Amino acid sequence: MRKFSFYFFICLFFCACFAPSTIVWQDQPNNRNIQRTRSLPSNMPSKPGACFAKATMPDITSVNHITDVPMYTGLENDPQIDTKEITLESTPATTKWVKKKADKKCLSNNPDDCLVWCLIEVPAVTKNYTIVVDTSLTDQWELVQHEHLTPIQSGGHHEWVEVICDNKLTESVKKHLQRYLSNHNYYSGPIDGILDRPLYDALTQFQKDNMIASGALSLETLVLMDIDY
Repeated sequence: MRKFSFYFFICLFFCACFAPSTIVWQDQPNNRNIQRTRSLPSNMPSKPGACFAKATMPDITSVNHITDVPMYTGLENDPQIDTKEITLESTPATTKWVKKKADKKCLSNNPDDCLVWCLIEVPAVTKNYTIVVDTSLTDQWELVQHEHLTPIQSGGHHEWVEVICDNKLTESVKKHLQRYLSNHNYYSGPIDGILDRPLYDALTQFQKDNMIASGALSLETLVLMDIDY
């Protein structure tokens, strides 16, 4: 199905707007007004006029260690200089979700039908240095700083984030979203203001690449894209 309404986001990611906790409706058989209570999630933020959705939180990384490295700057293989090769880690190994073709024999006319999300391993990023063992014996070196990034908060869990409310999600906002993702090579579909699966996948990938909460059209995402709402 190509067309999805915004309620796709609501149903799939538990989007909920701040609303009164009481619902009144007609009890048709007895023609009476019956008042019942609907409880909102206890941990959902309460902000009048705002909407919230559960989103997947990213890993948060920070520079937590800097190593001074006496990097050799002289001629290669100089027997007069005592050097050695070292490898330092810049970022640790991690995992990420990517879309892969599930079945090579898939005959669907829609390429997205043949893809599934797969969790893959991302190897550590390292950097090699040639260092001077004893810097007192030569001046052919310079001190460089090696930065090591490590996660200070693991992602993958879900938290409430503020999202654009349905009444503000105009066709203009949707088209701006499509155009932005298209211009940044995330989305290849038409600029028609329809929130469908390809657009949702493009949005999610953009959010993951930019290390922000993913899976919901958050206000943080719109600000990052400079889209007025």
